[in-house]
Amino acid sequence: MPDGSLIKSMGYDKDSKEWRPIRVNSDGEIVIDPIDTDKIADGAITTQKLAANTITDEKIKSHTTTKITLPTAKLTGTIATAQIADGAITTPKIANGTVTDDKLGVGTLKRIRYTDVPSNTTIVDWTGLNISSLRMCKIMYKVPNPTGTNSWLYIFVNRNYNPSNYHTQFLGADNANIQGFRSNTSGLGWLGAGHWTIGDFMICCLPGYTFMATGTTTRRSQGSLQTFIQSISSTFAADPITAIRFQSSVAGTIGAGTKFALFIDV
Repeated sequence: MPDGSLIKSMGYDKDSKEWRPIRVNSDGEIVIDPIDTDKIADGAITTQKLAANTITDEKIKSHTTTKITLPTAKLTGTIATAQIADGAITTPKIANGTVTDDKLGVGTLKRIRYTDVPSNTTIVDWTGLNISSLRMCKIMYKVPNPTGTNSWLYIFVNRNYNPSNYHTQFLGADNANIQGFRSNTSGLGWLGAGHWTIGDFMICCLPGYTFMATGTTTRRSQGSLQTFIQSISSTFAADPITAIRFQSSVAGTIGAGTKFALFIDV
């Protein structure tokens, strides 16, 4: 009888602690054979037959990543930096308020206030500020004047709303003239009747001393384009700056669609 022709049942191998096929060899001895590759049909080993942590790196064929299906549910937990590809974190993945100042690059300007005026008004207030003499800020604005009357746009700090406690110096130019003048006001810009005015100012406070601002204003008025270079200072100490007010000298000349933005250095 050929060796291995009598395979009748399974036997338990105490050494390997496995069940294996039993056969009778040519000497008439009962032998429990190991289950080798030839005795396993293709595709016979299913997920349930694999013990946890038994498939090591060397058992995984190279370039098989296309066979891996990632879960559709969002992953939770902690992911190490090395596991995140460059450029993988997009804006929608960053929660609001999670990027702190120390995460921003040196020299970055961070926007800390923004106001989009929904209807014609006279006053826009920013409170709860803390701009010390160690910081520099930038104010940008654009203001439509919806009325038929020219108006000043004032800036006040720390709730001192008296224009005479400020000084402003202008150097202005239009289509034909260049002129300079000084005003005992806090003029941030001149709002031409029925036109837009835009401005860009750097502001700060001197250590234990006054508020200062310098910048440019451009406006359309009576068919001409006018540009001003101007500087503003307070006559009182304003360190730190805790509040800023924008106010027009004529009611309702800060029109709907006006935008004010405040940036601070990081």
